[in-house]
Amino acid sequence: MGRDRRHAGGLGVAGRERRRTGPVLTEGWAAGLQLAGLALRQSRPPLLRGNDRHVFDYFTAEVLPALTPAQRDLLVRAAPLELLSGSLCDAALDVHGSAAVLAELERADLFVVALDAGHEWYRCHRLLRNALGWSPEAKPDDATRLVLRRAATWFEHHERADDAVRCLLDAGDDEAAAGLLADRQQWFLARGWAATYQALGERLPEAAIGAPLALFLAYAAEVSGNRDRVAHWLDVCGRQIDQDTVVESWRSPRAAELSLRALLATDPADPAEAIALAERSVALETEAGTDQHPVAVMSLGMAYGLAGRFADGVRILTGTWRLRGQGHWSAGVDLQVAGQLCLYLLAMDAPDELDRLLADATAGADAAEREWGEAPAAHLVMAIRLVEGRRAYQRGDLPRATAQLARGLHFAELAGHPFYQVLGHLFTADTELATGDRPAARAALVRAREVADNDPIAPFLRGWLEEAETRLGRSAARTAADTGGLAEELTDRELSILRMLPGTATQREIGAALFLSINTVKAYNKSLYRKLGVGGRQDAVRAARRLGLI
Repeated sequence: MGRDRRHAGGLGVAGRERRRTGPVLTEGWAAGLQLAGLALRQSRPPLLRGNDRHVFDYFTAEVLPALTPAQRDLLVRAAPLELLSGSLCDAALDVHGSAAVLAELERADLFVVALDAGHEWYRCHRLLRNALGWSPEAKPDDATRLVLRRAATWFEHHERADDAVRCLLDAGDDEAAAGLLADRQQWFLARGWAATYQALGERLPEAAIGAPLALFLAYAAEVSGNRDRVAHWLDVCGRQIDQDTVVESWRSPRAAELSLRALLATDPADPAEAIALAERSVALETEAGTDQHPVAVMSLGMAYGLAGRFADGVRILTGTWRLRGQGHWSAGVDLQVAGQLCLYLLAMDAPDELDRLLADATAGADAAEREWGEAPAAHLVMAIRLVEGRRAYQRGDLPRATAQLARGLHFAELAGHPFYQVLGHLFTADTELATGDRPAARAALVRAREVADNDPIAPFLRGWLEEAETRLGRSAARTAADTGGLAEELTDRELSILRMLPGTATQREIGAALFLSINTVKAYNKSLYRKLGVGGRQDAVRAARRLGLI
């Protein structure tokens, strides 16, 4: 009989202990809630396991005697397994007929429940698993390790690499788990399971993680939005590199580490560091015998572009793009190269070349979304979709621009990428302004500014944002002047100062931020107040908001 959290309080399981151990560990089992209350009152700290005296006595007296020898043997030996199926248990326990035994247990309501309509997969109640001697904290014995290793083999053969790795980790076989993670990186990424991949890697001791796996884990951390772990895994990679280290397709393992570090673990607001690392990566790989390694060169091209050196970035990335499909890297990397190249061509105002590239890149992005789904494809296609939207805006196709920018921004938010979130909001603001929806444009720029103020972004993008804010402010100021809301139109410098007035910055601090003397700021403020028809700072802020200037 099921019980929810509301019933737990009346059964002696209360407060924090109820939330942590009541309906969660008893899984809706009414008698279990009563036993939980007894166990928790006598346990310090309050923890509930199947081997607590009251719970264990219940299973010993009421449940285990009802099991047949075959049922008991299966449950005892399979207790380390979170999921059960007939085929899995046959392989892991080296027996036959497990499917029939599981079906019997489920029909008899003996703490085994079916997880699917076809009754292929089952799960044993965790408290019963504990009572049968299994504990996730205990070091596995030889018999348990054998069961878990056999289960891992079964899962791997049935294309369930995540469950296979978990079994190996539970068995304490760190070397095999690390090897499987390294071999099956693409399996995880293709399913959008970068966070799962990284979480499994976090369970490994550093000694078990070789340099190639550490590189994969750094990339998975970036893709899954766990950017605070990227530098950690790159540091692990750096410590694990020695003269015997081999990273597939690289002659210099150190070049591979530096290339990824340049891309993922540098401050976007200071591109000089990324350029230095990428240039060093190219040099090391060239010294090792590979002239112009495509991935190292790609990192350098991206670093140049993020520094605002768009022509250098385009020159290098164009060469990399021409090598697509030649086995040097995955289709996903092709899309990332295309996205960056599209963005830099857009920045250079090269529409013809950009449109030719977009024709190929869009087809690849469509295929990625179709084959991999939104989550796995998000970080690969977000730049392409945003540039598509911007080109539609430039051609005057505002409905298509709106749709494509919304899609690109959706992907940027899925990927948790501040750079592309700012870019998406910025492009959206211009599109909304073109449609005449000034409040929507202003809201988009506010969102862009919020992201930019909380996360480091490339200097050129920050400049684009400031230009967009100026454009919107200039448009609002022109409208206000035309309708009589302003005595005369504001200058760009006055708009820059006006945007800082709602904050707490003093006139001296505003001057420092804008590289103006305090006397110049005072003069601009006086002009602002006159044009707005107000006598002070707070009145100026209120008037500017009423007119849509900020």
